[in-house]
Amino acid sequence: MKKRKTAEDFDDSDDESDLTLKTHGRLSDSQTPSYPFQTIPISQAAFVTYQATLTWQQTGFIRFAPLTSSFLGTTSSEPTHPALVRKQQQKETRRIAESDPSLPHPVSSKSLYRLAHFLEIPELKELALLAFSQRLTPQGAIYEFLSHEASVYPEIRKIVLEYIVKHSQKVIKSASYTNMFDLVISGDMKYASFFPSLFEALSLSFAADSEETSRESLST
Repeated sequence: MKKRKTAEDFDDSDDESDLTLKTHGRLSDSQTPSYPFQTIPISQAAFVTYQATLTWQQTGFIRFAPLTSSFLGTTSSEPTHPALVRKQQQKETRRIAESDPSLPHPVSSKSLYRLAHFLEIPELKELALLAFSQRLTPQGAIYEFLSHEASVYPEIRKIVLEYIVKHSQKVIKSASYTNMFDLVISGDMKYASFFPSLFEALSLSFAADSEETSRESLST
């Protein structure tokens, strides 16, 4: 039996960007400043995320990486294999980074939001939320709705739910929706608590569409 994909399969993290930079020698643990310093271990975010935050604070500039979920297939009967999806996302992120290596590495909008929330930087949070909303897709929205970030941060959950409602016709036809619905039907209760609010929102969307269609019919 083929293993169904879960929301965690398409999570976004800048930790992978850290690993890429380290592999290519652009991030080294052995660099030692020539002036007195104190080392303070930081575990709340990746180096790339902190670098982007500091650069933004100084210049107002930032580059975002695409969402992993945005590379899910749109025509296949099932979502693309997670490893392939992640590989495609990493390839596109590298392409963006290499288009101008002098600029900071592209960052995950979700990773940046988490750090901005932790550091309590409202403006950066809004920027990350905007970038996140602009990168949502019908085939990836369900996974984003079921993601860790959506369960922990109400602002992210609200954005994804609004997107799903707005694009409901495309979302419910996606392989991702079918896959996650089948998970719940098969007895996987991990995501069951998410679906009542999702179905309620979709019901309201369909009711609004039906009402709009009825008004158009009467006017003609």
